[in-house]
Amino acid sequence: MPAPFRHSSLAVTLLMVLLPFSSVFGQTGTPPIPPFDDFMNGLLTKHKIPGGSLAVVKDGRLLMARGYGMADPANKLQAQPDSRYRIASLSKFITAVTVLHLVEQGKLTLDQKAFALLPDLTAPFGTQEDDRLSSITIANLLTHTGGWDDSSAGSGFDPMFASPTITAALGVSGPASSENTIRYMRGQKLDFDPGLYYRYSNFGYNVLGRIIERVTGMSYEQYVRTQVLAPMGIAGTRIGNSLASGRLPGEVAYSPNGITDNVFPEDADQQVPWPYGGWCVECQDAHGGWVTTVIDYARFMTAVEGRRGSSFLTPDSIAAMTARPGARDWDNASAWYGFGIMVRPVTGGQNWWHSGSTDGTTTYQIRSSNGFNWIVFLNWRPATNDGINAIQNEIDSGLWNASSKVTSWPDVDYFATSYPDVDPAQAAAQPFISARDGVLNSATLDRGVVSGSWGLIRGSNLAPGTRGWTPEDISRNRMPTSLDGVSVLVNGEPAYLFSVSPAEIAFQAPQDLPSGWLPVEVKINDVSTGMVLAHITRNAPGLFTYQENGVTYASASQDDGSELTDGGATPGQVISLFATGLEPTRAGIVASMAQQAQMPVVTIGGINAKVRTTALVGPGVFVITAVVPDMPSGDQAIVLTSNGVDSPFGVFLKVASSQSGN
Repeated sequence: MPAPFRHSSLAVTLLMVLLPFSSVFGQTGTPPIPPFDDFMNGLLTKHKIPGGSLAVVKDGRLLMARGYGMADPANKLQAQPDSRYRIASLSKFITAVTVLHLVEQGKLTLDQKAFALLPDLTAPFGTQEDDRLSSITIANLLTHTGGWDDSSAGSGFDPMFASPTITAALGVSGPASSENTIRYMRGQKLDFDPGLYYRYSNFGYNVLGRIIERVTGMSYEQYVRTQVLAPMGIAGTRIGNSLASGRLPGEVAYSPNGITDNVFPEDADQQVPWPYGGWCVECQDAHGGWVTTVIDYARFMTAVEGRRGSSFLTPDSIAAMTARPGARDWDNASAWYGFGIMVRPVTGGQNWWHSGSTDGTTTYQIRSSNGFNWIVFLNWRPATNDGINAIQNEIDSGLWNASSKVTSWPDVDYFATSYPDVDPAQAAAQPFISARDGVLNSATLDRGVVSGSWGLIRGSNLAPGTRGWTPEDISRNRMPTSLDGVSVLVNGEPAYLFSVSPAEIAFQAPQDLPSGWLPVEVKINDVSTGMVLAHITRNAPGLFTYQENGVTYASASQDDGSELTDGGATPGQVISLFATGLEPTRAGIVASMAQQAQMPVVTIGGINAKVRTTALVGPGVFVITAVVPDMPSGDQAIVLTSNGVDSPFGVFLKVASSQSGN
C-alpha cells in the first residue's frame, strides 16, 4: 500500500467499501452472495472455462451481478458483470415477446398462417412446395411444432447452419441470407404434419423474424430495439457480428472448438475458428443472434411480466405464452415448451427456463415461481452434444442448489444504483445500423458494394432529418462527406453522401477499398452507431429498377434518352440501361467526361443481347446500350454479368412486340 495510506482509517474505510467491487481472484462486480460465487468458481475451475457472468434477481431487484475469469484471455481482460455475450437461443424469448406484442396491437394473430405473410419468398425453380406448409401458424412456429425436425431422428438438417448447401442450391453468394434460407426450405418436404409433434427448430424462429419485418415495415433488429427493448430501459443489446473483426465494445472472446471453412466469401481467412465465420450470426438474428449482458437480460425477463413495475405483456399474452401446446409430446408431461421458454407448473405458479448454445457460447436463464431470476453466460461450450447437455443440467441444478444455501438475501437493488435503466426515450433514440444486411448495394438491395458504387445504409436514428445534397454542399467538384453532421466511414475511409434520413443513407463507397468484410460506421455529430460488417467486392452488378404492380422492372430508356413506349422495348431496338457495381471506379467526383468501361454480358429472356457501349457517366452510375433480341412480348427476365458475377434474378424488362413469325 502506498505510504500516505499506511495506518489510515480512511484507507481502511475505502477498502471496505470498494473491495467488493474490485477484481479479486478473477471476480468483478457487486458484492458476492457466497453460494453463487462458489458455484460459478467451481464451474469455471472444473471445466477450465475461460470466463462467465452471473446475475441474481429476486422480486425484481438485482441482488448480485458479477464477472468470473477472463472475458478475453489473449488480451488479459477480465469478465465483467456487464460483459457482452452472444446469447444464442435465449434470443428466441426476445422474438416470442415481440410477436406477442404485435398480437396485442392487432398486427398478428396466433392462428394466422405464417407463410401467407411471406408471398415473395417462393420455392426455388424446379422444386415442389409441400402442401402442408400453408397450414403452419404463428403459434406453430413459436412452439416448435411447424413440421421440421432438425434432430438425427428426423432430417438431421438445420438450415440455419447449412449455408454452403443453400448457397450452392440457389446459386447465390454466401453466407445464405435469412430470406434465401426460407426460399430454399419452401422447396423441401416437411418431416411431419404441423402441430403434431414438438421438434426444436431454429428455422421456425427465422421465419418469425421475417414476419415481424413484414408487418412492421422495419428490420427485425430495429423494431425489437426501439419498440420492445427501449421501453424496458435497455439500450446496449444488439445483433452481433460473425467475424472477429466485428466484435462489439465489451464483447467477450469466444473459446473455439477447432476450425472450419469460412462461410463468408472474400474474407482473408478461408479457415476460421468456429465462432468467427463458421456460421452467420447476423442471419440468425431472430433465433440466435442477440448480444447482451446478464444484467440487461435480467432486466428484460423481469420487465416481461412486471416484476419491476408495469408488465410489458398483458396477462392474456402471458397465459398464451405459457399454455400447454397441443403437440402429442406434451399430453401427460409435467413441463412443456411454450413461446420461447420451457414451462413447468409448480405450487404457487410456474418456473420458466431456457438454454442457449453455439460454439464458444453457453447461456442459461431460470425464472422461478417464488420471485427469482438467474442468468448465466459463458464464453465457452463443450465440444460434444453429451457435454452440452451435461453442462446445461449442471448449471440448472447448481443455481437451484446455490439458492437453497442462502440464509439471508441482501436488501439491495443494483438496478436502482449501479446499473439503472436507460431512459426509454434515450434508448429508442440511439443511432444504429441494422447488423443483418444493414449495408446493401443500392441497385440490387442485396449484399455486395463495390468501390465507387452506390450503397444504402439502413438502421434507426441515422440522421436528424431527411435531405439530399445541394449545389451548396459541393466543393471543388467533390460530393460532400458530411450532411447535417452525418458522416459515413467504410474501413475508416470517409464515404461520399447523396442523401441522409433517419432510416436510410445513400452513399458512394470510397475508392480503392480492399475486398472482404469491412467495418462500416455512421457518425451523427460524433455520436457513433457502432460498426457493422459489409461485403465489399470488385464486382456486384446491379440494375437500377422500379416497381409496378408488384413486379420489379429495369429502368431503361431509348438510346437517345427518351422514354420507352408504354408497351416497353421492341426487338431490335437499342435501349439504355442504368447500373452500378460493374467494377471499381473513382469516387466523389460530381461531373466529368464519360469514361468507357468493361462491357458486361446482358441477357434478356435468356438470350444474349448485343452490347454496344458501356460507360461511366456520373458518380458510380454506368449506362449500358444494348440491342433487344428477337423474342415474344411480355415481361422478360434481364440479367447483367460482370466478370462472372450475375446481377440478382427477379428483374424484368417489358418487351412490346411478339417474336417475328408468331
